Order: sequence, then structure tokens, then C-alpha cells
Amino acid sequence: MTLTDYRTKHKADVFRERLQSLLKRYNPEEYSIFVANKINYIYENRKDMVRYPIHFLLHSIQANALYHHRHRNEPIDTKALNKIMRHYTQYYDPIAEIYLSDTDGVVPFFINMSRQQFYLQQSYGIDSLGRSLLLFDSKYLKKTESFLKEKYSLTFYQWYCIGFAIYAGLDNLEQKITEKSYLSSMCGEHIREENIDSFFEIVSTTSEGVKEIQNDIFKKVGEIQGLFYDTYLQGSFFSKPFLKLKDGGYLAVHKELFMRKVIEGIFDLCKKEIPSDFGVEFGKSFESYVGEVIRNFIPNSKIITETDVRKITDRKVCDYILVLDDSIYLIECKGVEYSAHIAAENAMKNDNSTKKISTGYEQLTSAAKMLKEGLLVDLVGNTDSKKLIASVITYKQLYQANTQWYFDKIISPNIVNKDIDLELFDIRPQVVSIMELEKIMLYLSENNFEIVKLFREKVGKGDFITGDWIVYLKNNEASIHFLNDAFEKFLKDFVQRVFSEEIDIEVNT
Repeated sequence: MTLTDYRTKHKADVFRERLQSLLKRYNPEEYSIFVANKINYIYENRKDMVRYPIHFLLHSIQANALYHHRHRNEPIDTKALNKIMRHYTQYYDPIAEIYLSDTDGVVPFFINMSRQQFYLQQSYGIDSLGRSLLLFDSKYLKKTESFLKEKYSLTFYQWYCIGFAIYAGLDNLEQKITEKSYLSSMCGEHIREENIDSFFEIVSTTSEGVKEIQNDIFKKVGEIQGLFYDTYLQGSFFSKPFLKLKDGGYLAVHKELFMRKVIEGIFDLCKKEIPSDFGVEFGKSFESYVGEVIRNFIPNSKIITETDVRKITDRKVCDYILVLDDSIYLIECKGVEYSAHIAAENAMKNDNSTKKISTGYEQLTSAAKMLKEGLLVDLVGNTDSKKLIASVITYKQLYQANTQWYFDKIISPNIVNKDIDLELFDIRPQVVSIMELEKIMLYLSENNFEIVKLFREKVGKGDFITGDWIVYLKNNEASIHFLNDAFEKFLKDFVQRVFSEEIDIEVNT
């Protein structure tokens, strides 16, 4: 390590030692309940988020489980919590110091900050539930659901029923604590005790379990990286958002974090445990879903699929070619997420998501060349007057993935074909999450806006001004009708099964 590294490590050591001395005196269960109440209050009253950043509150619960001394059980109160928060907010952390000392480090710093904070500030409403219900359809994921039933005694439908029932119950509680017995009356006969037990086993942990998960993460990233990235790690509650209490209750440390688990939990579980079978099945489902999004928003446009192109050529091709009035929009689907624990440059470069996106760039470029060569004219028609734009669509959002830094440092080194010609496109292909694609299509549909114009305006202003696509289109909060329909269908079926009668449900969008 350099002298600067030693100084930075010393600051990180001091921060952790002081944090340990502050937190070791509080009983983990009492501390968790107190701080979880604060998190759920702050989420609804965001003006106080500056004093009580949610990511620091959540980190303090994990740190308390790690550092608590079993002979210390002092009562926690607001004054004590304020002292702990001052320690966090006054601390100039090593990631900021390392990256912001170099102008080339601005983008990676913002990537880390986004990963640290944004997922805790995000809401997971009807659109998110509707999307998840459509993506995890048994007709596409037969092997995946069979695995879930065999190992965890859960069908997709049971997973969503239990998750939604718990979330609905938590919404009415001041303290976000639920019990298994609540579900017995809520879910009806189609949800058995073994299903409920299995669900809670997946989504919950104990204070000792928090310690085990955190220690495992620290081992994976290494001692120094664990020290530097400590407050940036998406820790134990990211994977297990319920804390099991000694009286048998289950504390939701952050209600929206639990909802994220309901929506993305099947993906997280099966990607880890049956990566090959799940990857193939989810890839097909994801590609089909992207097609459904496109057809819902631009039903009268010509949509050419990979299957159509395969009848003409065996060269690399993308999943969809959209023929619009002013442009050709190429789309390649990659149902991926960023999975590394830290967002260091090497970790990002070697992550599977990066390799998939780089492959996507090659497929988009190959399709663009065929269009320019006139090879697809019988399918597409004359394209001479049309602008050419493209996107790689991902399952989860990759922060700052469209910056020049990200392309030069992360994506480009993974592109196998170094001769790809990005000059074929009027705007460099954009990396867009499925949620962002929905918002883009919704915006175009509602505003009668040309997609090239939207891309030019967003990209032309620069990423530091506009942020990611989800930030750029944040003012568009309208619900998406076909996602709302999917959720309403599920909700009506859920209520009818529970109460065994027809009930009209009014969905608050």
C-alpha cells in the first residue's frame, strides 16, 4: 500500500473502532426495533432524511449485531441515536477520499453512492408487482418453479400471496412486526403452514445470522476492501429483510426493502442455486416481456424479431428491430443484474453483467451493419432516411452505465470484436433497465414524442446533468396500464381465494 492508502486505512480503522464503542452497549433486538421504527418514519417523512440517512440507519443495525457486548444492555433513545448518526455523517469516508481525489474517479464514486442509497429510497408499487407477476410466469419457467416447489415447498403464486399479505399487513402497523399466525387467517386454505415456514426461512435472519452474513461478505471482498467499502456494502438485510425476534415476531427493518425481496426474491434465489436452468428460462421470459412492453406502447409499429432475421442470415443479431416513423430502434435483451459486492473498477469490469452488455453491443452493431448493407431491406424496408438508435435492456438497473467513463473503462475492455463501429449509430447504444424502458415508452406514448428526439435531448445534456434514465423521467409517475391490470387480476384472485366469494377490488394506483 502507498502512504496515502495507509492514511486512508487508518481513518477507516478509527471510524470502525469508534462505531464499535458507540454500538456495543445496546441490545441488538431493542436497538433494531427502535431504529427500524425510525427508518420507516423517515421513509414517509423525507425532510428528516438529511439528519437520519436511511443507509446509515440500516448499517448501524448490522454493526450493532456485529459489535454488541453480551454484558451490555443500555437503553437506546433519540439522544443516543443522534450521537451515532453524527459519527456517520461527520465521517469523510475512504471511498469518497479515494475516488474524489481524482477527476477520473467522479463516476465510480457516484456509482458507489447510488448503490449505497437509491435502492433504500425507492418505492415498489403496483407497477413493480405487476412486472414481477408477468416475468415469473410458470409457462416460461417450468424448471425454476419445480425447483422452488421441491426445495422450498413454494409455487410462484404462493410466494406472491404470502409476500403481498405480509406487506399489506405491515402497512397498517406502527411497528413493522408481523407473526406467522397472522398469515393463517389472511391467506386461506391454499397457503399451508409449511409454505409460510419456508417463506420466512428465505426472507428472515436473526441477530446472530446478521453477524454470519456480514462476516461472509467481508471474507469475500477481503479485509482491506471490506474496511474501505464498509458503509457501501448492501448487507444482510438486502438478502434477508426480516429480523426474527426472540418472542417469535418478525421485524421488517424497512418495509420497502421487504417488498423488493418479494418482487426480486425468486430471481435472487434461483440465479444463485440453479444458475444454468434459471438463466435459460428467465432469458426467454425476459425477452418475451420486453416484446410485450413494446407492443403495448407502439402497437402499430413494425416489430421484427430475431426469429424473423434468422431466416435470412446466421450472423449475430439483436432480439428486436423496431421500425418507427423517424428511426430504427434496435433492442437486445440481457436479463442481468450487477452482482458483485463492491463497485471497484476491476469488480465492475469482471462482473457477469458487464460481459453480457459487451456481448449485447456486438449483437447490436452486427444488426446495424446488416441494415446499412441493405441485407434486411425485405424485412425493414428502405432505411436511408431513418436514424439508427439502440439499447441493451437489463433486468435491474446499472447505475451510470451510459457515461463515457463506464463505456471506456468497463464495457469496452470486454468487447471481443474490437472492430465494432459505433459510428453506425446516431447515438451510442444506451444501457436501459426494464423499468426505464417502460418509462421511456410511456413518455413517448403520452407525449407523442419521437424516440430519437428524446434520446438526443437526454444524451446531449450529459449524464452528470440528467443522471440515469430513471432519474431523467422521474416526473412521469403515471401507472402503466398493463402492469396495473396484471396486479389487479392477481389481487382479485387472491381475495376470492381467501374469502371464497366474488369481491370488487378498487386498486389505488
